[in-house]
Formats: sequence, structure tokens, C-alpha cells
Amino acid sequence: MKLSWSHKLFLRINESVGRNPRLDNFMVFACKWLIYFIGIILFIWLVAYTEGDFILKNVLFVIVVIAGSYGVSLVIGGILRKPRPEIEIPEMKQLVYTLASWKSFPSDHTNISFLMVFVAMILGLSIYLYIPLLLCAMLVAFGRVYCGVHYPRDIVGGFFLAVTVSLFVKYIIL
Repeated sequence: MKLSWSHKLFLRINESVGRNPRLDNFMVFACKWLIYFIGIILFIWLVAYTEGDFILKNVLFVIVVIAGSYGVSLVIGGILRKPRPEIEIPEMKQLVYTLASWKSFPSDHTNISFLMVFVAMILGLSIYLYIPLLLCAMLVAFGRVYCGVHYPRDIVGGFFLAVTVSLFVKYIIL
């Protein structure tokens, strides 16, 4: 089987799994839980820095944008049917297990992580919060590959879906 750039990069990253338990634990945290940290910070920011009636409007807006993007991701995944690494490379090392293995592309965690940060930026998030949250979204994305649940192509797909939805929101809806 001829390996793509994504498979090769995945295997190179996957070689590191198991060598450093602290790094493995941190990547599991980034892969599974950091997305919730981004969401909580975004929610607190929306509630604390949005005035009057705009609080509910902005929170609902963010929820609708995320739900819409997730729906688009499911449609893309259903059409393309790219399997997860555990299906194609059974001998690889895996730190996190998913509920379903049928959909790998695009990465929903990457999509939602970056989407939350981009939408918050559109709504006026301060650069002092934007940069740390952007770094957190990057860690979520890398953690998904490191932990063995996504290929790099899935991360790129999730990122570009977040960019596309964010631009759509900014220029078409707002």
C-alpha cells in the first residue's frame, strides 16, 4: 500500500507515543478535555463582556454556528467515509478510543475548537485571550493525531471547515 503524506506524518508522530508518560498524559488531556476548557472560557467571556440583551443572542449565535458546522462536518464525513487510523493501521499505538470509527475526516474536535476561537474573535475577543485560546485549539488538533484518533489530513480538514464557516458567518450573516 502506497502511503500518503498524511499516513507518513501520522506514523512519524505515532512513533513518539509511549516514550514519555508525562507527554502522553498531557496529549490525552489536550485530545479529550481541552476543547471543554475553550468552550467554558468562551462562555464566561460572552457572559462577562456582553452587554444587556446581547448575552443570550451571542450565546445562541455561537451555539447555532457550532451546530451548523458540526452538521456540515457529518455530511462531509458521511460522503467521504474516511476511516480512522485504528482501522487502516491496526499496529499503531493509540492512547484514546472513540465511540465510532466510521468518520475521521474532517476532525470534529479540531473544527469546533478553532471555530469557537474564530467566532469569539469575530465577536470582539481581546487578543490577550485570543492567542492563548488559539494555542489551545492547536493543542487539541495535535493531540488528536498524537493520541491516534486522526490523521493530519483530518486536522487540516477540520481547520479549513472552521475557517470557511467563520468567514461565512462574518461576511454573509453578520
